[in-house]
Amino acid sequence: MSPQNPQLLYFLALAVIPVILHFLLRAKPKKLLFPALRLIQMQRRANRRRMRLRHLLLLLLRMAVIALIVIGLARPTVPSANYSPSMSEIVTTLFILAAAAGGYWAMLRFWRRKQLPEYDLAQRRSFLRGGVAVGTLVLLLLLVVWPFQRRISAAISQPTIQQAENLPVAAVFLFDTSLSMDFKYENKTRLERAAEIATEHLNNLPGSSRIAISDTASNEPIHFSPDRAIAQTQIQELKSSAISAAINDRIRAVVDLQVDDISRGQGAVADGEKFEDQFVRELYIFTDLAQHAWQPEGARLLQNELERLAALGVYLIDVGVEEPSNTSLTDLRLSSQAVPQGGVVTVDAAVTGSGTGSGVKTVGISIQGPGGEMIDQGSTDVQVDQIATRARFPLSGLTGPVVQGEVRLETDDSLSFDDAISFTIEVQPPKQVLVVSDNYATKANFFRTALSPEELELSGDSPYRTKVIDSAKFAAEDLSRFDVVCWLDVGQPGFADWRALQRFLEAGGGAVLFLGPNVNQASYLDETAQAILPADLLANRPFKETEQFDLRNLTHPLLRTFAEWDTSELASVNVTRHWRTKPADDATVIVPYTDANETPAIIERTVGQGRVVMITTPFDRSEWSNLVTSVNVAVVLSDQLAQYVSRHDDERYNYTAGQIPVIKLSDEFEIKQLLIRKPDRTQPGKDLPPGADEVVIDDARLLGNYRLIPRNADIQFERGFSINAVASESDLSRLGTSDLDELFGEGRYEAARDIDNLTRQVRQGRVGREIFPWVLAIMIGIFVAEHFVANYFYETETTAAEDIARGMSSNADQPAV
Repeated sequence: MSPQNPQLLYFLALAVIPVILHFLLRAKPKKLLFPALRLIQMQRRANRRRMRLRHLLLLLLRMAVIALIVIGLARPTVPSANYSPSMSEIVTTLFILAAAAGGYWAMLRFWRRKQLPEYDLAQRRSFLRGGVAVGTLVLLLLLVVWPFQRRISAAISQPTIQQAENLPVAAVFLFDTSLSMDFKYENKTRLERAAEIATEHLNNLPGSSRIAISDTASNEPIHFSPDRAIAQTQIQELKSSAISAAINDRIRAVVDLQVDDISRGQGAVADGEKFEDQFVRELYIFTDLAQHAWQPEGARLLQNELERLAALGVYLIDVGVEEPSNTSLTDLRLSSQAVPQGGVVTVDAAVTGSGTGSGVKTVGISIQGPGGEMIDQGSTDVQVDQIATRARFPLSGLTGPVVQGEVRLETDDSLSFDDAISFTIEVQPPKQVLVVSDNYATKANFFRTALSPEELELSGDSPYRTKVIDSAKFAAEDLSRFDVVCWLDVGQPGFADWRALQRFLEAGGGAVLFLGPNVNQASYLDETAQAILPADLLANRPFKETEQFDLRNLTHPLLRTFAEWDTSELASVNVTRHWRTKPADDATVIVPYTDANETPAIIERTVGQGRVVMITTPFDRSEWSNLVTSVNVAVVLSDQLAQYVSRHDDERYNYTAGQIPVIKLSDEFEIKQLLIRKPDRTQPGKDLPPGADEVVIDDARLLGNYRLIPRNADIQFERGFSINAVASESDLSRLGTSDLDELFGEGRYEAARDIDNLTRQVRQGRVGREIFPWVLAIMIGIFVAEHFVANYFYETETTAAEDIARGMSSNADQPAV
């Protein structure tokens, strides 16, 4: 304990005044002649002992009142700690008091039943009160005070810095700049509110203080500066960022800064001199306490770091809203990130609400026009609550090298960054597909009609351009002009056919092989065939019972469209006969049949840079299956097979904040410099090394759509990508007191919500917690007890004397016997 006015402690000597007055003013007994009655003498001796004890207690109470008045005026302080009693301590105290009261009244009741003489009962009651009081005090000391003292011993043992309130401060202001700090409440974002409190507190710091400003979006080294104007400018220029480090990591950087600063001070001290830190070390963390900004699993590491600098005062300024309401768009999904010209894409996003952000919300979709304007593509109403609901939008007839747009809430709310989610789709030229069959008039026509009807190709609206040839002409065909080769039940391919297909696959092409009744097993056992086929053909066999496709693996890209729309038609395809196969070691079974052996139905294998998919039942109207009897199945399956093997979706154009976009460049042109058009409409340049086939964008920190165009306008090249926030940024769940205790350690930090509360907490942290209110409360209690005891004792003493007098009078009036 450290008093703020230690000179007043000299007045504790006034506590002897009651002792002096007690001896000077105590009443002198008057000698009276009484009959030699034994009963009166015994009661007199008992009363004398009892009154001595009472006078001593009264004397101590009066001395305590004066002592507490002096101590209170000295304004003592204790180190900051959690001095509130725990629940177990409160329960133990109540139990001891209840047991003492119960024992006291039980003994009195027992003695009264024995009908003891009044003087004997009074004497026993006095000793019982003293014994119960002493026993209660001992139990409280052992079971409550001692555990309480051990719990706060660490804080009590820390020396308090004398007059630390006036010492200069080495303070670090650490700001949480995650996107949730953009939440608006009372017309201010949480970051603006944090800057407001920080600026006011900055002006209240003692002279010669040094300040460092840091935030979670920066990984730059932290430096102290004595210039407050620079610190104020840095605070006002703070902005939220989609890419932020965990607050735990930045706190560790702050501890490193403070420890290094102390080490430099120690190094400047001459040999033999004792080093004394001239600064009070403090850390101020401004945050909305959103859980996503912290790493709870790093609590032990954080506490270990704080133990390196036990003198560091940690102040947590909570600028968050206790019950925030928000509607958010997250988890963007595209059925495909790249489509052929005129293709169809499904765009959907998760819509989640909390608080008043729940209810029916209107969600719309728009795409960017040639002039940068947003063109509305429709909207839908969604019932929003804490469980995510998905809003889906089909986009068709897409043209141009790049299509960019956004899904947006029609009404804004308190948190704007998640009211919209951006997307980018690459529109590729029509895929060139070569269809190979032994019988053009039947099998090839089925597949071509399902994949790319002739009327759509003629009108230019089909995403594919198909060519059908007889299998006998395959080896002579120039395959470099095609993206996909499809073999439909090709019976007897020769060595030249297999070699041509192998070279095509190794160069990056895609192949789809349907097996049917015309397939000659021996032709598919060629050594070259074995190098590219996903499986060895064993025999074609009928199923004992009709089987279907087992669609458990709907996460596979080939089945994604079926999963998003409806799998019932594909799952209801009946297969009566198939080719039994043995998959290659490096092959993958995408879909098995529903038989007990899980016989492979669709198998894939990577060959060089290409991909080949084998289907063990034919794409025709044979008796093997009814695969083509459902128009929807035939159209969707042929389209998905062509897209999958052509690797049209291998490119990625949609990223979340923190991921680094990698965009492939054109093989046709050598681009030396790109312009990157950012969401804030700035357009910096980026130089590319000679022969570069891709560009890495490592500074995409803004949310929204980006465009890449050559600085040389003669080069026809354009790419784009989108950056969206991490979904957890929209989760405004807050840390509670127990979470903070687990992170920092109980009593290792102080929390505040406004400048007044922060000022009080900082003052307590520097000079200790003032216990004047406690001293005053105890003094009032003792003062009341002194009055009560004095009145009770004197009243009891007078009553006892009157009883004796009445007893003597009654004895004198009795006639002599």
